[in-house]
Amino acid sequence: MAFETITYERRDGVGTMTLNRPEKLNTLNSVMRREIREVFASVNDDGAIRCLLITGAGDKAFCAGADQTERTTGGAIPADEVKANHLNPNNSTAKVMQDIKKPIVVAVNGVAAGGGLAVTLCADIAIASDRARFRCAHVALGMGMMDALGWLLPRAVGHQRAFELYATNRIVEADEASRIGIVTRVVPHALLMTEAQSLAQTLADGPPLGLRVAKRALQRSEHDTLEEYLEYERLAYQICYFSEDSKEARRAFLEKRKPRFQGK
Repeated sequence: MAFETITYERRDGVGTMTLNRPEKLNTLNSVMRREIREVFASVNDDGAIRCLLITGAGDKAFCAGADQTERTTGGAIPADEVKANHLNPNNSTAKVMQDIKKPIVVAVNGVAAGGGLAVTLCADIAIASDRARFRCAHVALGMGMMDALGWLLPRAVGHQRAFELYATNRIVEADEASRIGIVTRVVPHALLMTEAQSLAQTLADGPPLGLRVAKRALQRSEHDTLEEYLEYERLAYQICYFSEDSKEARRAFLEKRKPRFQGK
């Protein structure tokens, strides 16, 4: 797959997508949004990929949000494509990420603002460089809620803190982001990709069916009643317990070896 604004590599069960507009702080234009959706669709359908790792090119930014030059001038992108990317809920990056059945790891290598913050919050695990900084950005641009941040942020940090971050548009440094729940942990900048790749590989080597069920269970827990959740958990347990992966895990335990999971 050849892309203009991102790169995508597949290796040992891990797909690595890099937002690749470092000269523009990896801002999201319509081409990048479309290419990101193409990768997400590929990851969902690719049986060889068991985990997706997302990062940004360069040392300054993970993703500084939307490309404002495109929004003000339309750039070289047709107006209908700009509208499709920003106004069609089905094309929301957050919506598409939520629909990915496999674990997503995000490695935040610098500034994450607006849509970049949203991508971070959509991750199953987010690791940040100690140089990372986070900002909502939309209100400062005279916008309301965008990129699903009004849905994502309160779930991560709570209603009051979410409003404070949105209304003041203040910068959140990496350590605070870890403390309040925006990212899972912070590592030295030089170690970011080593740590993120190691984690992604661990997830890729894990039981695909079990991880898929666990991810879905956590998503459902945000809106299901306890009774609905327990019913899902009961059905999921039966599916996983009788799966080939579960049998392989038990055999490997008894034989004192590493299990070889097939996702069945």
